[in-house]
Amino acid sequence: ITTDFNITSDMCECYLKRDFKQGEQIFINYGPRTNSDFFVHSGFVYADNKNDGFKLRLGISKSDPLFNDRTKLLEKLEFESTNITFVLSNTSEPISDEMLGFLRVFSMRKPELEHWLESTKVLDLRHRDCALDTVVETNVRKFLLTRLKLLLANYPTTLE
Repeated sequence: ITTDFNITSDMCECYLKRDFKQGEQIFINYGPRTNSDFFVHSGFVYADNKNDGFKLRLGISKSDPLFNDRTKLLEKLEFESTNITFVLSNTSEPISDEMLGFLRVFSMRKPELEHWLESTKVLDLRHRDCALDTVVETNVRKFLLTRLKLLLANYPTTLE
């Protein structure tokens, strides 16, 4: 099945890739999506959605004086871009290994970048138990907390 939105009829249309008998049940596989994606694109949310979370776009600014070193290290970590959308999941471990690696590179100073660019164990940066300077780990937490607070500030509430 494939779907499309028909602007003329203001309806979602499903197209079948094979013939079905009348009354035969069909299934639509939406793939792994967050509830915000389900709501915006399909008009519903799934109460027990294991893929639900908050999409967070992170990037390295080209004006960052360490942009080239950060880019090289991200490439060694198998990232294809310096701008990536991650999902903070609604689980006991909301930060994925990939997001953790990206945030660590983002938060490193020149000495840490130089060390990890030479390291043969660069993929360790994606592991929670990777031994890093406390300053880097503290900067990761501070940056993420500040970023989320700034995003939340766009949605005022009266809740305390």
